[in-house]
Amino acid sequence: MILGTGIDIVQISRVSDLCGRYGDRFMDRILSPGEKERIPPAGAEQYIAGRFAAKEALVKASGARGLIFSSVEVMNDDSGRPAFVRGPYLDTDLGLGGREIHLSISHEKEYAVALVIIESE
Repeated sequence: MILGTGIDIVQISRVSDLCGRYGDRFMDRILSPGEKERIPPAGAEQYIAGRFAAKEALVKASGARGLIFSSVEVMNDDSGRPAFVRGPYLDTDLGLGGREIHLSISHEKEYAVALVIIESE
């Protein structure tokens, strides 16, 4: 049974502007330490925008208030498929333990979009 869905779209140039204006302060609020380590040298703004959109979509799907973006981590498996990394913050603090969380992220020129679907146990 689907408990929630969320979708978010982010203009990549907006992320680029925020990175230019706030630098590491912005990235520290949006990305986990593991995500920051994996920022690709080419397409960094797309990567950051995709992670931002994924976390915004998670807020919409879960109804979580006050989500600490840097405490939620998105990693890609060997095939490139993105997924939220399970951990105490996601499972316990946000109450999503035992729930299946599906994530898709796409990029197209000026935009990044993410879709999250949360299923019951």
